[in-house]
Amino acid sequence: MECTMGNISQKASIQERAATKTLGRQGFPHVLAAAASSAPTEAPASVSTFLDGGIEEVVEVPRSEIARVIGKRGRTIAEVRSKSGAWKVDARDQEEDPCQVKIEGPPEAVQKAKELIRELSRPMSERYAGQQYVDISQGQIGKVIGTKGARVLEIERQTGVKIDVDYSRAPCRVFLTGSDAQVRLTKRLLQEIANEH
Repeated sequence: MECTMGNISQKASIQERAATKTLGRQGFPHVLAAAASSAPTEAPASVSTFLDGGIEEVVEVPRSEIARVIGKRGRTIAEVRSKSGAWKVDARDQEEDPCQVKIEGPPEAVQKAKELIRELSRPMSERYAGQQYVDISQGQIGKVIGTKGARVLEIERQTGVKIDVDYSRAPCRVFLTGSDAQVRLTKRLLQEIANEH
């Protein structure tokens, strides 16, 4: 009996060493730990946090405002995800009006993301009350924005001013957020671009 148990123990030891070589190369130390011990092991805290305690909620955004929530090249919605700590902020469901924006993550992160999205979807006249702006005709605003927003992004990068356009007005109202000097420079640039022939 002792000989048999010894053989079993020796075989188990050989199997564990083989598992160490195989799994070690693949970078799965937690799998190795489970294989080497019959006792149950706890999942790493980071995995547990991701899998447990998450919720999914939907916030409705008027279709007329969904582009503002997504932002140029998806930049704004990426900022919402980053600032809130939500795992996922998905604004692809735009078949209905209002659009359905799905948010996943810990409850406090989901709540934060909802607040940010609601703020972004507020009428611009409310969001930018008292803010500096420049009016540009709807016929000229395309020159200011550029192909796929490239020109306005470059102006923002050069001046440090955040630019937001209210297309619902005629003329369009371009709101500018920055220091007085930055805003003065940006106003001049925008007017020069709009008046180009």
